[in-house]
Amino acid sequence: MPTQKSSPSSSSPKLKRENVPSGRSFRGLTSRISSGKFSKREALTAAAGLVVIAAVVIVFVSAAGLRKRINLSFQGTAGNVIRNSDGSLAFNSTTPGTPNTATGKFYIVGKQIVDPDGNVFRPMGANVALRQAPYLENNYIFNYFGTANDKSEQVKAWGWNTIRPNINCASTSNPSTTETLAGLDQLVNEYTAKKMVVMVTCRVVVGEDHPYTNGEIQASLPMIKTIAQKYKNNPYVWMNPFNEPTANQSGWIDLNTKLYNDVRAAAPDMIYSPDLAGLGNQIETLVDGNLAADFGAGKCNILYDWHAYGFINGNYATEAQLQQYMIRLSEKKIAMIVGEFGDPLLQNGEPFMVRVDPKTDGIAGSPTQNRIAANAVLKSAAQLGYGMTWWIATGDQNNKITYSLTKDMTSPWTVTQANAATKLAPAGKLFWDVSHQSHNLGKFTGNIRDSGCASAR
Repeated sequence: MPTQKSSPSSSSPKLKRENVPSGRSFRGLTSRISSGKFSKREALTAAAGLVVIAAVVIVFVSAAGLRKRINLSFQGTAGNVIRNSDGSLAFNSTTPGTPNTATGKFYIVGKQIVDPDGNVFRPMGANVALRQAPYLENNYIFNYFGTANDKSEQVKAWGWNTIRPNINCASTSNPSTTETLAGLDQLVNEYTAKKMVVMVTCRVVVGEDHPYTNGEIQASLPMIKTIAQKYKNNPYVWMNPFNEPTANQSGWIDLNTKLYNDVRAAAPDMIYSPDLAGLGNQIETLVDGNLAADFGAGKCNILYDWHAYGFINGNYATEAQLQQYMIRLSEKKIAMIVGEFGDPLLQNGEPFMVRVDPKTDGIAGSPTQNRIAANAVLKSAAQLGYGMTWWIATGDQNNKITYSLTKDMTSPWTVTQANAATKLAPAGKLFWDVSHQSHNLGKFTGNIRDSGCASAR
């Protein structure tokens, strides 16, 4: 440790210079010791000096080692000190790339999603309805079986860690904005307390292009900004701003750049998950094109949302082709979630084959192509590290369900380990099995700084 000069008090014995040798006189003294030309008094002085030096070295080495092991970086009052899943304190290294480091945030590095505890995370779950008012548990949007509010334990029983609530974000009365936000707050508190992701999406009329200035976009934008601001410090709330807002790629980047900036102005680290163009289907813009580079440059925590209904470049695709596109996407190390997929059924539980009334049947294109895509996703996505959310657990229409997980067309909350084999539809059983695989893919061993997020630098 550094020494400090001070004047001895009058009661202190005066020290002679040779008792506290300078660097030069000490070097001379040790030289005489090595040659054997030294007095007894000099030997004792040299020995005392060596002891002092050794003590100083030990202190410095110990302090350096301690700093290296702890390597704390305190910011404000809380700094980077967080808690592990068991409640014990965890300390965030100032080197975010350190393996097994918990950060308290989600980050996306390459195609990997890193959770707040430092694990590689694979989202698995379903689209659901939100209770947008106390009187709207049923008979509103997508809530034939009710909403996901108060259903977190049933969701966990499916092995899910993610829900995608579909919300009317533009409603101002019946339900009011206040009622909708209260329903969302209850849902967020319920699920995120159990470390389950709530990926919010706002509904717009699908099948057309919605530029940023579009009335539906602007009507929903205040709620999106409110949600981003309110939950900016809750890493388990993700923003999927609009469901299928673009039919064509031409306006996609402009719309999402502006929406991204709106979200980032309030929530710098919140996962931003934009639906792909082509009503979510255009995975080719990532695989054949350079959308991830063109849009993602300079941005962080982007999770592209693919709706897998069986189309590539606007054409019917085979199961093998869909699997190849997922493989190629994985090779490009692009992060993606299959935000929608499913297998439509007739009301008797048999496969839906031929559309009779496209205006009312609720099918996303061809039912056969939907089935092909669902099989491709269920067989390959999880193996490639990609997560998925089924369309839809709580009912795709108010008076029935078409994309049913059960073959008796009843609520998925009625499924148990005991009856799963007989109660579930073929795709439902495949999804049950995939859902019950472990979605914790081990500790992240890369560098969080590669996320590009300012908070990770």
